[in-house]
Amino acid sequence: MQNKKKLAIFDFCETLVNFQTADNFIHFVREKKDSNSMEIKEFLRKSLNKAKIIRALEIAGIKSLNKKIVLWQLRGIGKKELEKYSKEYYNKKIKPSFVKDIISKMEELKSEGYKVYVASGGYEIYLKHFIKEFKLNGLVCTKILFREKKCLGRFNGLDCLGKNKIKLLNNLFVNKKIKEYDSISYSDSITDLPLLKSTNKGIIVSKNKPANWGKKYGLGDLIWAS
Repeated sequence: MQNKKKLAIFDFCETLVNFQTADNFIHFVREKKDSNSMEIKEFLRKSLNKAKIIRALEIAGIKSLNKKIVLWQLRGIGKKELEKYSKEYYNKKIKPSFVKDIISKMEELKSEGYKVYVASGGYEIYLKHFIKEFKLNGLVCTKILFREKKCLGRFNGLDCLGKNKIKLLNNLFVNKKIKEYDSISYSDSITDLPLLKSTNKGIIVSKNKPANWGKKYGLGDLIWAS
């Protein structure tokens, strides 16, 4: 009987790096540009958050609303300029924040013949630098919409979170379910339960101590030390 192909899928934020990268990319761009327009939009967002309006609307069913409002700050910025910021963001913010224990596990799986993919709610514009540096097999993530080389401040397609990750991965592995591979997944968050359950083995990544929420789902643990 032919051996199954090996597949490993990693979440990115607070798994391979120790912080949430999506909103922080926009905050990084705003600081670099020193843009009045971006500052006004951020002030409005903070005011809505303080009044708990955004949270109430998200509970009512408007998914990723805060993230959408943060992303809206990039509207009108040229793609070339954002590509420049994305490279700087990757080098200055992301690389120093790698979780070395999880990066080592990723490299170990590569050496064992696993095809390694990242599935993330972070943005493609900077995640592609990680895929290139570590020579990984692919990426599913949230994309930013551009038209005529200008940012529209909106998602291009699905926000790659929760069940959307499975939809995007299924589009990648056409005609073959993830569990038909010798598959393993890694994530820190209960929002990634659909991903962790979709593979033959799901591993919760946590800092300093094991996460308790995965026990009833039969998930494993990988603990990294701060």
